[in-house]
Amino acid sequence: MSVKCYNTTPEMVELPKEDWPLMPGWETVPIKVWISNKFLAVLYEQRADGMRRLTVNQTKRNGKTWRDGITWDELQRVKNECLGPETWCVEVYPAESELVNVSNMRHLWVLDGPPDTRFPREAVTSDDDIATALRMVKAVKR
Repeated sequence: MSVKCYNTTPEMVELPKEDWPLMPGWETVPIKVWISNKFLAVLYEQRADGMRRLTVNQTKRNGKTWRDGITWDELQRVKNECLGPETWCVEVYPAESELVNVSNMRHLWVLDGPPDTRFPREAVTSDDDIATALRMVKAVKR
């Protein structure tokens, strides 16, 4: 069965294993796959350390690669629909010497809970609260 048959709804729909797209099995094991009319998401488990990673890309292609341009809000929505709204994830920006950038794909590393260091939600309530944000940055640097 083709993946395209699931590609009609804006909500993420979990695919049965027999309908998963072909995926290489290098250092990761796919656990679950979801698709919507705009995004494909795959939850992997790293073979070496058991860490879980959610990859997200658009379903449309731009030549040989996935179309670029996933917004933060779209990524958050996909994460919520696939893993749940209370799941914590981080996106990593590696050292240039460790960069792997072969496709327009975003990677969210799934955490077991909130990180020890995070932006306090109560401190900044709007974009207008710049002074509070700057005070927080100065406090962290101390």
